[in-house]
Amino acid sequence: MAKDPEKCREATRKFNIAVSNWELKAQEYNFTKDSYESSYSNYNYEKLKRDSRKTEYSSAKNKYEAAKKALDNARWKDTPPDQITVLERRADAAERTKDAKQRSYESARDKVSRLKDYLDEQKRRVAGLKQELEGRRIVKEQLQRNKEIACAN
Repeated sequence: MAKDPEKCREATRKFNIAVSNWELKAQEYNFTKDSYESSYSNYNYEKLKRDSRKTEYSSAKNKYEAAKKALDNARWKDTPPDQITVLERRADAAERTKDAKQRSYESARDKVSRLKDYLDEQKRRVAGLKQELEGRRIVKEQLQRNKEIACAN
């Protein structure tokens, strides 16, 4: 028989509460860690999209510069006005494309920056939960020892 049944019941109750608290914190930790890993994958995907848009913007910028140079060269030469009009339209279209690609790149860059900030925040949260989980594990083990002592024959 236990030394003191009331102490045994109380120690068992405290231990069971500690186990429940530890399990809840473990679930929160696992969920947050999974969310972090998913966010990290999304972050890498968005970085690839950003890099692709940067390449598209650079290409559009080069095409605009080439169209502008062709127009400037045509103006210095004896180029018929209708050909200059065509070159002006090409340069305007290239400039609009360049501007659109630049906005697209800047938007992707800003999104990656926001995701990085969010990812850093999640990483700190996972680390904090891991520490808290370890602390609760230690408490749980101590309460288990207390229960074993209180319930020993």
